[in-house]
Amino acid sequence: MDGDMADPGSIAIVVDVLRASTTITTAFARGAGEIAVTREVDEAFALTRERASLLIGERGSLKIDGFDYCSSPTELNEQDLTGRRIVFTSTNFPHALHAARSAREILVGAVVNVSAVADHAADLAERAGADICIMLAGEPVEAHALEDHFFAGLAARRLADRCRLDDGAQRAAKEAGTLTRAEVAARSKHAAELIELGMQRDVEFALRTDRFANVAVLRDGVLRPV
Repeated sequence: MDGDMADPGSIAIVVDVLRASTTITTAFARGAGEIAVTREVDEAFALTRERASLLIGERGSLKIDGFDYCSSPTELNEQDLTGRRIVFTSTNFPHALHAARSAREILVGAVVNVSAVADHAADLAERAGADICIMLAGEPVEAHALEDHFFAGLAARRLADRCRLDDGAQRAAKEAGTLTRAEVAARSKHAAELIELGMQRDVEFALRTDRFANVAVLRDGVLRPV
């Protein structure tokens, strides 16, 4: 279901619900043309010097000095990003995206697009005869974040009619059926940190299922809408 690296040849869904994958999904919903993801801040600045782009990202949940926006889905949801190129970096998501590099296809998943991304992954998996691998960003040195497991469970429930679920996926689906958004927000360490920083709107936004029907896919090193 999840791990340090995507299974070679699989369909990978990379997930960082609070907040990177939610922010990316929101940016495409607001019309963004493509998103380049970098692991380092200096690399993000270098890319914008090569080609004019919006800089979006965070370190320690806060906007990076010199960036246009934080990794905030509620902030981006108020913007018209039609056709804009974005360079994005965050604490965990770029590393999870890199860990998925051996996959056949790489998609971005969030609670806000869980049905759309699960359906698209199932379509790709059926055509390719491939497995689906859900990559949870979570915390780099701790257990994966509850909100990411919540996504995995919702996705597994959606996939159950079309795919054979492994034991981990079956457990996640069962657990997701017992959780409410309020419980996830109350029990998530990262949600608590964001709320303490005054970002409760982002938490509430990110845990609302199926706000959007768009899916982002990695193509030629950048994320683009399907």
